[in-house]
Amino acid sequence: MLINRSVFLLVSVSALFLLSGCSSPVPITHYYTFHPQSFANMPPAATAVPHIVAIDTFNADVPYQQERIVFRTSPYEVNFYEYRKWLRPPTDLVTEQMYHALRASGLFRDAQLSETGADYLLQGRIVMFEQWYEENQQASTVHVGIRYALMTADEERVVWTETIETSAKTPSLEILESIQAFETALQQNIQRAIANMGLAFKQEQ
Repeated sequence: MLINRSVFLLVSVSALFLLSGCSSPVPITHYYTFHPQSFANMPPAATAVPHIVAIDTFNADVPYQQERIVFRTSPYEVNFYEYRKWLRPPTDLVTEQMYHALRASGLFRDAQLSETGADYLLQGRIVMFEQWYEENQQASTVHVGIRYALMTADEERVVWTETIETSAKTPSLEILESIQAFETALQQNIQRAIANMGLAFKQEQ
């Protein structure tokens, strides 16, 4: 009986050793964000508004509310990279990028993240923030769609609202090129939004 128990223990330990040796290591999770000075060379806005705008934290449709990067190969399926994620949810990243862009543009006298003392409030909803692979799987296109609404701080009057969609192609499947494509598409989206906000104020004059 003692011999059988010893054999059982030996077999069990050997099995555990073999299993541990055959198991693959857990892949490293990589985190990505945008260049902190992406709007440093942004051209000044054509219109200057002598007011303060507050930027409300953007919200998003369900797939874009978390850190995993979204990609698609079909309009009927949503996929996520398991080990490649945004450093923060796109809602936070896009809000931060809009804040820096508005301050760099000079469209408003000041842009802030707090509503205290603000004359206008900018809200946004991310409706598209994903990478689409082409049929040959050798390249992809990044799509960014944001629905904007600029209103008076008391939310009684909407000055401007628009949904803007932009895109940028990736020449290869390198992940850093994909992140740069996200940044390019987002920059184009935000710059167009700021230009159209300026036009809305100009039409009111």
